[in-house]
Amino acid sequence: MARESQLLRYVVLRHEGIPQPHFDLMCEHKPGSKLLCWRFPVWPVTKATQVEELGLHRREYLDYEGPVSGDRGHVRRVEAGACLVTCSGDNVWLLTMVNYPARPTLMIWPRDSERVAIWMGDKMEISDASADPNRPRSPEGFGP
Repeated sequence: MARESQLLRYVVLRHEGIPQPHFDLMCEHKPGSKLLCWRFPVWPVTKATQVEELGLHRREYLDYEGPVSGDRGHVRRVEAGACLVTCSGDNVWLLTMVNYPARPTLMIWPRDSERVAIWMGDKMEISDASADPNRPRSPEGFGP
């Protein structure tokens, strides 16, 4: 059974000044909560993309730009806004970005020991992704 929360905040930070620069997508999972965080190699994603789930992060990152402690580079905000967050019992996350006119939904689900993210809706042509036989398939009940 899926549960949906109320309108929550998210941010995408570009993390640079480190050997492997990347993007961190962070979002609340309930009002006032620490932030869920996934590391993305690119942003925005344009096809099914392997992502790394990171531990919970401090809420300060919703508004922070600057150096990361411990000489771990620096972050700058590339996107921020409001989203609806849904999590199913099998650890599939759906993030609907409400600040986009089409309200696209990003789906992040486990696959083997990794996690995969893909846009559902106007951010990505689902039909193009479906043509790829190596594309990870969505869990039952979530998308194509």
